[in-house]
Amino acid sequence: MRRPLCIVCLLFCLLWGVIGTHFVTMPYPLPEGEQVLLQGRIYWDEGEENPCLYLTDISQIQSESLQISFPTNIKIYFSKPQEYQVGETIRVKGEVQYFQEKTNPGQFDQRRYQNIRDVGFVLKNAAITGHGQTYRWIDQALWRLRNRWAFVYKRYCGRQYGTMRSIFLGVKDEMEPELKELYQRAGISHILAISGLHISFLGLLLYSVLKRIRMPEKMSFLMTSLFLILYGRMTGMSSSAMRAVIMLILLLFGQLLGRSYDMLTAMAVSLFLVLLKNPRLMNDTGFQLSYACVLAIGLEVPQFFERVSGICAKRTQIETTEMDGHRIRKYLKHLSEKTVQSFWFSFGITLFTLPILLNSYYSFSPYSVFLNLIVIPLMSLVLLLGFIGGILGMLLPFLASLFLTPTVWILEFYEVLCSMVRDLPKSSWIIGKPALWQMILYYLVLVGMLMTWKYARRKTGKAETSGKECRQRKCLKILSVLAFSASLLFILILPVRLKNYVKTEITMLDIGQGDCFCLQLNGKVFLMDGGSSSEGEIAKYKIEPFLKSQGISRINACFISHSDEDHTNGIAGILARKDQSGICCDCLVLSSYAKEHKEEYEELVTAAEKAECAVSYLEAGESVVKKSTAGENEFRILCLAPRGESFYADANDSSMVLLLECAGNTMLFTGDISEEQETAILASLQRYAPHMWKDIREKGGIDVLKIAHHGSRSSTSLEFLNALSPQIAVISAGRRNRYGHPHEETLNRLQAAGCRIFRTDTEGAVVIRLGNKDRNAVIIRNETGGSGTGRL
Repeated sequence: MRRPLCIVCLLFCLLWGVIGTHFVTMPYPLPEGEQVLLQGRIYWDEGEENPCLYLTDISQIQSESLQISFPTNIKIYFSKPQEYQVGETIRVKGEVQYFQEKTNPGQFDQRRYQNIRDVGFVLKNAAITGHGQTYRWIDQALWRLRNRWAFVYKRYCGRQYGTMRSIFLGVKDEMEPELKELYQRAGISHILAISGLHISFLGLLLYSVLKRIRMPEKMSFLMTSLFLILYGRMTGMSSSAMRAVIMLILLLFGQLLGRSYDMLTAMAVSLFLVLLKNPRLMNDTGFQLSYACVLAIGLEVPQFFERVSGICAKRTQIETTEMDGHRIRKYLKHLSEKTVQSFWFSFGITLFTLPILLNSYYSFSPYSVFLNLIVIPLMSLVLLLGFIGGILGMLLPFLASLFLTPTVWILEFYEVLCSMVRDLPKSSWIIGKPALWQMILYYLVLVGMLMTWKYARRKTGKAETSGKECRQRKCLKILSVLAFSASLLFILILPVRLKNYVKTEITMLDIGQGDCFCLQLNGKVFLMDGGSSSEGEIAKYKIEPFLKSQGISRINACFISHSDEDHTNGIAGILARKDQSGICCDCLVLSSYAKEHKEEYEELVTAAEKAECAVSYLEAGESVVKKSTAGENEFRILCLAPRGESFYADANDSSMVLLLECAGNTMLFTGDISEEQETAILASLQRYAPHMWKDIREKGGIDVLKIAHHGSRSSTSLEFLNALSPQIAVISAGRRNRYGHPHEETLNRLQAAGCRIFRTDTEGAVVIRLGNKDRNAVIIRNETGGSGTGRL
């Protein structure tokens, strides 16, 4: 089959997607925090306790500085309840706030996510100042229907209300975050999105019912198409829902005309229509996964693996041949064959979408292939009962519980299954973010295998199979399986693993007003502090995504400088979230001072004990060393302070100070010490590591200095700088923090000392790559944005 329409649509989509992605940029003309007055039409409303509106058709924006038109949509949060109707045009006043930009490797990019959906900024503390004369009654009717439908689920579904609302109405804001994370880790979060599973089931169900009641075929097609469009619009018409609606309408239209249905052509047409509206969707993970699943089915990826597994299918047939005389045994035979087919279907889809999953989530569950064998068949029952229960709840409320109660039981069963999977060993494989070349090579190998298999199938279909040809087919199958296994192992996993074993890299994460350093040293991973006083849940949203993107599932040790929250709450979060994240820590390293003042570290030590993490104490003069096979130090982490018997009036002065020596470079971690302790640090360095002190003096200074106390004026004296002569100074501080860190006096001293300064509040995460030749500090703003490099 040549598929000319498919090829034309795909070529156009490729060109249009590249243009829309790289040449059409989102404008940011307004200063953040400025009060503006704008006019637009309400097209979407979500949230119950805290209503959130989306405005489109923005005709005018007025501010103190300028008056402009804005080509994208706007998200609005109200300071107090407002009266409005979905579909009407309103004038609204509020404060401009842009979405948070990605500032760490692996971090979720909220700005990019919203920009892909044509949402430019948020209007905070908004108030409606005027209403239009007319509104779109269809939008208002669908909004009211959705709210009534949601009320039925809220009344009868208990704690599963948020899940039901997500599955049927496309709104996830009421779903419990822990439950959403549980589904995602188990690999079944796809059931929460309005996609082909939902659309095809409901659409084909309605179409078959209309046909059964003798409705004319044309009318059945029109009614079903209208239902699909309105249902998709009511649920927000995501890219996956739009794809499913278009493809199902094409399927039904083909049946109406008596034409055969080609899945790849239908997919290409839907891709053309979706990207024509918004080409930036090409960068959306949900969009990519939705079309990758359809492409895998269209390319017969599941059938390929099923044919390769012919031995398994044949064995199933042999075991059941003698039982064909009884109906039950025939049913069991049919069930076993369907199970084998379903397994390879799930396996094929999972492997085809694996690079996309790893590119966004950095991990996957190997058990999801088996879990989906149970979840997907039961989803048909969930959709049927949940849909009927929702409709009856609005018409005959007393009948709703008959249908919704079994639905809740199934969802609770899902929850139990996901919890069981989470407790299994290696339930989440943290592989890391693959490079673009890895993804391209992966798909080239996979497509090559498919072409080889199809060629062999065509060849055997044209002539009788001789013994030689059978041997050739077996060889082709074996080579295909070996090639794919090699591609999976080498292309996606081995490069990341091997890179981590030779990497000597330090990352200062941007976590707001706090400290967090990740040290990747020749296969070992250490965290130096991890906490923030300006941002919440940094373990979940900042530290864990970074670790997963690097393929890190085990932290060898977490060093804690002192007990302040802006140095510890992230580490406590990692320890507490061990089961949810799949990231474990072997050892929590505290200073000898902490051993004498256990009450200050009680919560952290308790969290470590619950996470089965050992607790160790480091005294001034002690080191953590890794030696090479030749007996030389690959790296050394030397503790310079504090001494256990010392007394400190200020907790900051009790900070554990560490000196790292690795790959010919030195870096000093100073915690939050003040000027008074800096003289003692220099004395400890000369006392405990005279050879390192000598090397530092001969080399002209240390390579990197972590500036103490986020750049406070009471730290980092000029005498301290002159003694160490750091080439690079790194400062971790929050944007526009209330302390004014880093202070101007500190920055002036660093500039006077000739330091290159890198700050998280202005540049984002700082990556320091250590080495004898290429010693660079690279500022990461985002994966596609600019970066700066400083030669040591």
